[in-house]
Amino acid sequence: MKQRRSGRVIVVLLGLVLGLVCLLAAGCGTASPARETSASHSSTTGQVPPSNRGSGSTVGTSLSSADAPSSTTSAAPVASALPLRKPVEVLSRTSNPWIFQPQFFGDKIAYLEVSGMNSPDPSALPTDAAIATVDIATRQVAKVEAAKLQVPVFTNGIFWPAWNLDTLPGSAGAGSEPLLVWTTADAQHTGNGIPRWDGLDGLSSTGEARQILPADTLLLPPFRTGDFLVLPESSSAYENASSGNVGTTLGQRLLLLTDAAHDPAEVDPAAPVLPASLLGNRSPYVSWYGFYHQTEDERLDLPGGPPKVFDLRTGKLVTINVESPRAPIQYQDVEVAGTWVAWTVLEGDKSAPTWSLYLADLETGKAQRVASANASTGAPQIALSNDWLLWIDSSSKDLVGFHLPDMEPLRVKAAIKDERGASVQVAGDLALLDVALGAGEVVASSQISPSALVVVRLK
Repeated sequence: MKQRRSGRVIVVLLGLVLGLVCLLAAGCGTASPARETSASHSSTTGQVPPSNRGSGSTVGTSLSSADAPSSTTSAAPVASALPLRKPVEVLSRTSNPWIFQPQFFGDKIAYLEVSGMNSPDPSALPTDAAIATVDIATRQVAKVEAAKLQVPVFTNGIFWPAWNLDTLPGSAGAGSEPLLVWTTADAQHTGNGIPRWDGLDGLSSTGEARQILPADTLLLPPFRTGDFLVLPESSSAYENASSGNVGTTLGQRLLLLTDAAHDPAEVDPAAPVLPASLLGNRSPYVSWYGFYHQTEDERLDLPGGPPKVFDLRTGKLVTINVESPRAPIQYQDVEVAGTWVAWTVLEGDKSAPTWSLYLADLETGKAQRVASANASTGAPQIALSNDWLLWIDSSSKDLVGFHLPDMEPLRVKAAIKDERGASVQVAGDLALLDVALGAGEVVASSQISPSALVVVRLK
């Protein structure tokens, strides 16, 4: 799921690793985190994108109703207790069990905790995997006992981690609580090297798990857009009719999940509309850009080729007017949140391209370039909310961005240190850095870096 862009997976086809290793920069903290080191490590063969790296601690308690998130749309009580614009390390991990796909979950951070890594031999895969949370204020770690994870019996290939974790933040205006959701890798369908997933389960803020989609529901990779989780549903018949070449589509039918109180709703990808009873006070804007990116996701009929963004109230595309447009070459990322869309794109002269970061107000349709750099530095991974646009400056390793809508600049110096790397998330006035610790104890396989979760109070 997109976290995200935090929803990448690693593909091993009978021993052949097809994953991509991203080496980004990293962070440090000012508080005493839960930390555990060990001289022993499992031998592993997979490569882990930084968006899947996280940090963990020895699990001590089970998640009960009392441990469930106490905040819906932000962690305001927690934020007020943290130092302003100072990196605080909440968890750190330099040995098994590894932590993947950390997500804000109310006033906690939820993540996958997996001992070991993937193996070319399906029979050698670790079986001890769980979902856990860490309380941002107390650093207490709890295993989510209500979430039962099973390792699939892979037949045609291995997708690892074998689970995909995401969250819906909830909406105070819509009266909904945060929802943690997860799905399990399908053991048989591996068309085009893109994972398929079976069913969808969720955990509400009361600490109770429920099935959202049955286990026999075949999904293409889910992803977040705005206030919704996009669930592209597939089927064996649909896959067979296309010889499995459906990995860049939105599936046989497209579902949107809003919260724990409602079942996923089917929408037309070309003209998506949600009834007012489901939309509530949520932002109505969505984009299908993500795992499925194609040129069809861009408005090539508009100067600058901005991304396609739909309004769920009408099913129509939002017209985005780019100031001083340039010729786009390749999009890197698109994020929708609140009344905003932000995107990074390679553009200009193909022999000497630059990457640029754009921000558009979807209420007015006006878009502006807010950052630009030589393509050799690489486009940043961005985090967007209704109040913040954030990214890591590749040269200074500072956390930078803007408060919205006043565009007040933000810079948190030395948010990450040395040659480390980090992905960024934002919820309320908190930023979460999922940091790959380039230094420290070396993992035997040289495939997994020690990692840490760092939180920054922005305001």
